[in-house]
Amino acid sequence: MSCILQSHRLVALIACEGRMIRALEHARVTLSMEVESSPTVLHVYDDNDIRSVLFGTIDGRIGLLDIEKTQSFSKWIIQDNQYTSAISCMDSYKMVQIEHKNVIVGRQDGNIEVYAIDLSDKEASVLLYTTNCNESVTSLCCGIIGEANYDEILVATYTGRIFGLTTQSVERNLNTDSKNYYFTTESVQRISKLKNEIEELQIKVTKEREKYQASTHSYMEEMSAIPLLSIKDSMVQSKQDASYVLTLEVPTAIDNVLLQSNVPVDLLDVEKNSAVVSFSEAEPHVIIASCV
Repeated sequence: MSCILQSHRLVALIACEGRMIRALEHARVTLSMEVESSPTVLHVYDDNDIRSVLFGTIDGRIGLLDIEKTQSFSKWIIQDNQYTSAISCMDSYKMVQIEHKNVIVGRQDGNIEVYAIDLSDKEASVLLYTTNCNESVTSLCCGIIGEANYDEILVATYTGRIFGLTTQSVERNLNTDSKNYYFTTESVQRISKLKNEIEELQIKVTKEREKYQASTHSYMEEMSAIPLLSIKDSMVQSKQDASYVLTLEVPTAIDNVLLQSNVPVDLLDVEKNSAVVSFSEAEPHVIIASCV
């Protein structure tokens, strides 16, 4: 990431996994800033002639940098005592009519959050909105995209899905007698268009499935193999209980996960766990667990 200082110098900032943020000028490291946790993303917060650098960390916090001074780390803007997922992307945009821009955060666990912050104030940041898309967020940007005069958040996920979150209220009326919803003409057209797109995708999937089945039943000496899948994995230590959080993500459905270890491992249950874990005894392994 690059930013322009008050002295009109162009500086490149690099977030390093070893808990360092380095500033480069003319291909030379001019400043090394050590932070408490590994930085995952950098963002220039530009609001009302105030330009600051925000950084997100692997343990879910957002800090403020002051690269004009020797003491580069200023303070934590967003932090939680409980473990939160790593921050994968950030943007700043005025989603609500307040004095300063909001900070929009995308996390590895699929959370999308909108915060109200004030860099000059000592008060804590306020979480205004949150939602979860059930897969890791890789990128997001804000602006007027699909509808005039309505601000939106455009989100891209790990599997390639792109969707938007809008401030536009969906106009609908409920008939208390028939319990039916009455949508506007524009909403009906959108729903009809989406249904047509879904039908086209279903037809394409059916054709590809038939083509695959025909190729597997052919008399040609061909081998059928599962395509290689890109696996996104991470293991991050939680500072609350000194445990490790293992995250696995692939662009397809996961039926089960097999864990095998040669050393004793305790599997901890979490609040949002929906898997059924079964253990098996096998030599020479200490633990074999299957999560379904």
